[in-house]
Amino acid sequence: MSRPKYVSGRPLLGIALVAVMLVTACAAPAVTPSAPQGGTESRSIDSLTIQIGALGTEALDPNLGQLDDKPYTRLLYSYLFDTDLADAKMSDKAGVAESYTWSADQKALTVVLRKGVKFHDGTELKAEDVKFSVGRNTNAASLSVNAKTVAGLISSIEVIDAYKLVINLPNPSVTLIPLLSPYIGGTEGLIYPKAYFERVGEATFRQKPVGSGPYKLESRQVGSNMVFTVFNDYFLGKPNVGQMRFEVVPEKSTRVANLQADQADIVEILRTDAADLKGKGFTTFADEGGDAIIIVPLAWTDLAPNNPLTNAKVREALMTSINREEINKFLLQGIGHLSGSFIGEEAAIGGAPIAPYKYDPARARTLIAEAGLKPDELTVNLQVALKASYPEAKDIAVAIAADWKEIGVKTNVVAEDFGTLLPRLTARTVEQPSLFFNSIGLRPIWGPVMSLYFNCPVAKYGNCDPEVWTMIQSLNQVKDLEEYGKIQQQIAQKMHDRHMTDVIAYIGRVFATSKKVTDWSLGLTPFDLNFRYLALKGLLP
Repeated sequence: MSRPKYVSGRPLLGIALVAVMLVTACAAPAVTPSAPQGGTESRSIDSLTIQIGALGTEALDPNLGQLDDKPYTRLLYSYLFDTDLADAKMSDKAGVAESYTWSADQKALTVVLRKGVKFHDGTELKAEDVKFSVGRNTNAASLSVNAKTVAGLISSIEVIDAYKLVINLPNPSVTLIPLLSPYIGGTEGLIYPKAYFERVGEATFRQKPVGSGPYKLESRQVGSNMVFTVFNDYFLGKPNVGQMRFEVVPEKSTRVANLQADQADIVEILRTDAADLKGKGFTTFADEGGDAIIIVPLAWTDLAPNNPLTNAKVREALMTSINREEINKFLLQGIGHLSGSFIGEEAAIGGAPIAPYKYDPARARTLIAEAGLKPDELTVNLQVALKASYPEAKDIAVAIAADWKEIGVKTNVVAEDFGTLLPRLTARTVEQPSLFFNSIGLRPIWGPVMSLYFNCPVAKYGNCDPEVWTMIQSLNQVKDLEEYGKIQQQIAQKMHDRHMTDVIAYIGRVFATSKKVTDWSLGLTPFDLNFRYLALKGLLP
């Protein structure tokens, strides 16, 4: 599969991407990892029907937004800072910020907005809207994934005039700009009109949201579909696709049948279906950014002081007894990339390969004994986050449970929709001892994510190591991207050496399309399928 590599440049809108191809030992299905090859040709499409297994949380309010909502919230809203058309690097052409300058001490960011950017209600986007949106998206009630992290980077926001504002920071940060963009951010940097929100109230805004993105919300049926129609006054120009209709179709066979019957234009498929559909004349596309399928031990010592997962030998035993090669071959069709790096190797700034754990059940049994546990004494819970993009998740978890049975560890596989599991993890109500099985989008900068999984004294989604936590916190003080990359690679190596997390494989989602879609870059930003490429080709470099 294609593995992206990031190198440093002008902070931070100068980050460039270099694609690196790694040849895997197993043959992959015939999939086209598309990317634009220059040119700005575009053509008009009346409508596109997009069928996927689920629409995330279906939250259209950025204050409620999770990463799974990005594919469509990006159509509705504009970010303060944004990426290029290919969704591969930061761009000074796409966001509502026209320019920015840092103070000498890098603790004040002055942002100048583009003039004439219209919201869907016809009003003009101004500095007060940015201050209001960023403040609300990162307040204590926000569910946006990086809300707490971004809030900690900002001490205040001052409006200078209608088109200029200053974001003040308690300390320099190389992550603030990309966190207020889709590059590594969630919905924290999405902008909406303060006056409209205050006039209609939060409840109405959540049902009838207004942004400045290329599309307006026309209609929605929760759990069924959402329809977006073109916004003719979009600041980059009229989009190429008149309407985008997202439909929830849980069954893969139904999605494929609808594509073949011309009732859908873009459908998510299984990796095993790619070659067959391409042979029938359909085009297939792979998510080049991809995800890491991870396992993270949950070691909440304040709730369970004697949690066996606090023992490094137990964690190592569990990780060395997983047969990743067989999981990749039989459940992922051989197209996964095996690694021991939590940060995605070259996908991350400064990232480098870390060898995956060697499958060694004999050593694992020895480690269990050295930890003072008898065969069949240990029972763990594997909390599996179910997502439509990874239908193999439960099967992989069951395979892991079978591997652990071979070393005398019993496993309760608890498979649950991500949208309901996450609140239970946040509230720390899952049964102990547990491990969190999840998929997470690869990205260039990992500090915010590591802060969520490995913070101290209580790591809600992982485990606490004081030395590692100190290293993670130090990323907030770094002024240089090369130094940032060096530190996050050191953290990844230390987490692997201390068995704080494990990677099953890196893998991407696969889609098949009708003849309406022959060119599409799914992009490299986490959890975003870059549908705007279809809409903005020819309008955005």
